[in-house]
Amino acid sequence: MYYTGCTRTADGIVQRIGLATSTDLMTWEKQPDPVLEADPRW
Repeated sequence: MYYTGCTRTADGIVQRIGLATSTDLMTWEKQPDPVLEADPRW
């Protein structure tokens, strides 16, 4: 499953797309690194 999230920093809000996987659709495991992070210029 892909999911979105955001974090507030001193420079503004950082938006990211993350990935979680499941073999049974009940228990999910987040992958440690974001799949994509929005360009901070925008």
